[in-house]
Amino acid sequence: MKINNNELVMPNNYSVVNEEEMTYVDGGASVENKGWGYYVYFTHRESQLAYGAKNNVDFCARAGVPLQLSYALYIFKTAIKNNDKGSGVLVRMRGQGIAAYVISISAR
Repeated sequence: MKINNNELVMPNNYSVVNEEEMTYVDGGASVENKGWGYYVYFTHRESQLAYGAKNNVDFCARAGVPLQLSYALYIFKTAIKNNDKGSGVLVRMRGQGIAAYVISISAR
């Protein structure tokens, strides 16, 4: 990428990504280690993708969560989908294998 006469010149094979798509470029649920366990945040799109998973490895790939958390989260995929009211969900996990609860994230 270079600037030519105050005009941005992009490479030949670039792709235009709008602002909404840029949210999903990195992809994957956000995992926050709390010492006692984890908070796992899913966007609305991630919770929809995760619900379609066929097994925990597929869930891991679709939702972008670490493999060690994917089995417990895969078991709760219906709760994740049902609690998503359009703004995503938060899953609180104790350790690596027990999902304690799933709550909706409200839009602000």
